[in-house]
Amino acid sequence: MRCLAAVSAVLAFAGGIVGCTGGVPDGAAADLVLRGGTVITVDPNDRIAEAVAVKDGRVVAVGSNTEVNRFVGTGTETVDLGGRTVTPGLIDAHAHFGWGGADRLFVLDLSYPHVETMADVVAKVSVTPRVGQPES
Repeated sequence: MRCLAAVSAVLAFAGGIVGCTGGVPDGAAADLVLRGGTVITVDPNDRIAEAVAVKDGRVVAVGSNTEVNRFVGTGTETVDLGGRTVTPGLIDAHAHFGWGGADRLFVLDLSYPHVETMADVVAKVSVTPRVGQPES
């Protein structure tokens, strides 16, 4: 809830700046704006937004493209997401190393971009040795 209040305060402050000057001063502008996509906020209301603005490594605004565009200044890097999705930074700090090696021996990866067509699938399957069958 505190985060939501802080973002609201930043939005209100930035809205006041935009209203007075007609644009965001470079010192108040975001470093990065991602827009034109689906932004999964995972905030207390599980809102889904279109855009997000980041300054100094912190999210300063989340909302519609129009709302977040107010944070674009002359030095802001903008990225058109083209409908792609942005999720909060999730870091999985563990691995199952034993299974990772076994998977390479017994699992055939037919996912994109490893295969793009049925011909790719047939080619991968045809060169993969079958378990329990002697190699020729």
